[in-house]
Amino acid sequence: MNREEWVWLLSEYLLGRCAPPESAKVEEALRTREEVRDLYVDLINLETGLNQCADAAWMERQSAQIASMPSRGRGWRRAWVGTAAGVALGLMAGIVLSASMVWAFAGSKTLGKGELLSLAHGDFETEMDLLSDGIPTVAGVWGGDFARVVEAEQGVMPVQGRHMLKFLRADNRLTPPESRPAVAEVWQVIDLGSQALAEGMNSRPVEVAARFHAAESAAGERMTFGVSLHAFTGKVGEAPTLWRNHKSQALASASQEELWEAGTASWQSLRARMVLPREATLLLVGLRASRKGDVPNRQEFGAHYVDGVQVYFVEPSSLPSQTP
Repeated sequence: MNREEWVWLLSEYLLGRCAPPESAKVEEALRTREEVRDLYVDLINLETGLNQCADAAWMERQSAQIASMPSRGRGWRRAWVGTAAGVALGLMAGIVLSASMVWAFAGSKTLGKGELLSLAHGDFETEMDLLSDGIPTVAGVWGGDFARVVEAEQGVMPVQGRHMLKFLRADNRLTPPESRPAVAEVWQVIDLGSQALAEGMNSRPVEVAARFHAAESAAGERMTFGVSLHAFTGKVGEAPTLWRNHKSQALASASQEELWEAGTASWQSLRARMVLPREATLLLVGLRASRKGDVPNRQEFGAHYVDGVQVYFVEPSSLPSQTP
């Protein structure tokens, strides 16, 4: 990962928005990589705060420095202004901070760590078969509508590594000629198999997380991106049929969709969570890009991307407490 990618990931970590596997990655890097610890300190400029005692002039310089950081979206920058203000308040209260204390804080931060499920090619970095025949009938491959694995293009950089998935069209080889779909989808089937739930547990929460982006050439379109999970009892080869009847046959489902804000410079994170029934034998993971509004359905996409897909069990410690 390059410096800008670490800036983004560390900021998400401090703001509490990392998925459990990403949090574990940050914490491991903070324990083992001095340059990451240094960047962590640089982001909130603790050294300057120690030297300047958090007076008004220091706060002005903090805001200017934050404003000059690589932009990952308007919300990201506003959140960092709030973080700087919190650091200043801590210093004014007489709290002495150092790089070693920052490392200790990050290393001991208690966040629920998830157990990754065997989703294949979630980072799109390894060679793979990308199917265009609708929902796959084998596990461990991406399939669905026409899509392509690409390198950086149109001003969009992969989340990490060199590759990402690009939605090409809202149809596939099996789409009827008269159909005009406006949703481009890719799917992967996870065969739970040996990943069955432990004895004595009725169910476990499971979550999918993915990041989406659109190039400037997509400006003016009213778009949404989405993720979904669907649990079934059945064989992997039956996945297309199970999906066609998912309203009656799905044991559990979860979906999250958000409107893409034109001009956003950062990857947009989406997650969906559900309780995975113990009797489930397969999990269907879906990623989609959708056109909204009254514009005529147009099947071609070509400026819409997804990367960094993960599916994981959620530890009970990371779930919000519930009151009757």
